[in-house]
Amino acid sequence: MNYASLASKLKVQIFFIVILSLFAIYKLINGDVIPLLKVLTIAAIFAVSLSLIKKTYMWYLIKNDPLSITFLYLLIISSFIGAGFFTLDLGPLSLFPYRILLLVMCVLFFSVFVKEKEYMRMWSKVKVKKPIFFLIFWLLYALLSLLWVRSLTGGLQDFIFLSFGIVIVFLVTFYFHNQNNYYNFFYIWIVMTAVLVGIGLWNHFTHQHLPVSRINHVSSYQQGIPTAVFVNENDYASFLAISFFFVLAFVNHAKTMIKRGAGFVLLALIMYVIMLTDSRANYISVMLGLAFWFLFLIKRRAKIKVTFLAVIGFGLGMLSGRFRAIVGKFDDQLGTLLASSDIGSDSVNIRINLIRNAFDFLRDTFGLGIGSGNVEFYMKNLSAYDTFGEYNMHNWWMEILVHHGILIFSGYVLLYIFLIWNLYKANRTSSGTDRMISEALVSSLIAFLLASISPNSFLALNYNWLLIAFALGFINYKRLTDKKKNFLVEEAPYNGQEVNYGNAK
Repeated sequence: MNYASLASKLKVQIFFIVILSLFAIYKLINGDVIPLLKVLTIAAIFAVSLSLIKKTYMWYLIKNDPLSITFLYLLIISSFIGAGFFTLDLGPLSLFPYRILLLVMCVLFFSVFVKEKEYMRMWSKVKVKKPIFFLIFWLLYALLSLLWVRSLTGGLQDFIFLSFGIVIVFLVTFYFHNQNNYYNFFYIWIVMTAVLVGIGLWNHFTHQHLPVSRINHVSSYQQGIPTAVFVNENDYASFLAISFFFVLAFVNHAKTMIKRGAGFVLLALIMYVIMLTDSRANYISVMLGLAFWFLFLIKRRAKIKVTFLAVIGFGLGMLSGRFRAIVGKFDDQLGTLLASSDIGSDSVNIRINLIRNAFDFLRDTFGLGIGSGNVEFYMKNLSAYDTFGEYNMHNWWMEILVHHGILIFSGYVLLYIFLIWNLYKANRTSSGTDRMISEALVSSLIAFLLASISPNSFLALNYNWLLIAFALGFINYKRLTDKKKNFLVEEAPYNGQEVNYGNAK
């Protein structure tokens, strides 16, 4: 097969698809003339998305990846979009590409279990068995907790979301075993971040939103708040805060000025869009991640360079009135977060009352937890402290604790520490692509600590589980690689051959 010719044909096809898409957009959206900015934004989104689809197709053809690997790449891409596009409402259930592909992958994955040799081969490549066992235990505990829940509907819904998330972690860990898999995963995350930033800017400048967004139902003065493919702005801002460190690692390891410059632009746009969401917890999460990255992940020479560029950049920026206005807004919003308030309905006080109620519920269940998906029912009907109509925890850590009890919460904290420690060690001992990926993962996990307390519920957000899947799968790959290197070192004296210490595939 002439792959160069095939790639050329695909580019031509993509070009015509973009042109036809733009024409369709002109005709379909109310028949109105669309502002140029909106047209260009949509064109960029289509071009990047279709280019990524083309690249996935080429992986399958040229690198001869198994069909399950190709479907897993498509599943990862679709998970970033979620229910934002192509949603089919079937009454109590809605279908969209992510759920369809997840079902396909589950069929492919569980079909392995009928083949004992294939199952044993896959299981032998899992070097993170304790975290896998913990996730299985968590799933079983959540199922058991349905016996004592007060709202079975809420319990079943959360159990399904938890199952979806844990399955993603299993799929990545069981199927991705080489550097190329995680290299592709990393760049999928970067490209999809750029796509979602583009949609967010489109939201802001055109005041138009996807059907899934809550902004469709608020006052006109709030129409400029971006949500991209998410229901609300906090979910979107937390995704951007975590993704910021993937782009930062890309910039830090970029080999050309063009790539580095494009990365800087994307970083600036991410921060601008986060500011548009007014998600104060995510300001702090980005600062926390940056502090860790600066202190522990970059070399001394790089620290000097970063400090110099930051001081010069900030100084030049302050010459601009627009930049001073942004800094002023940032300072005001942080001030409202840190300042105490006597108003009971203030968001900080509401969150404090949510936590106080959660500890009461935990005490009443003797530390076992109230069961999957029941915090909303308890807050509505059994709370001692007023939450002023807010019934979700707005805190992932407390959500785990109140739903699943002290045992699962302790296991999750240990898993989180395990991921950070092993990724940090991998970063210290790796170079090139592995160092870039481990840098992105460990700094994003640090930001995750506070980014996860911004959304009203973190369980159903796909990027939550994608990050854990990426981190755990990458650690598994590193352990497999180290084992192969050690084997080669032991065998080398006996066969007299030169040992290649590069990345084991």
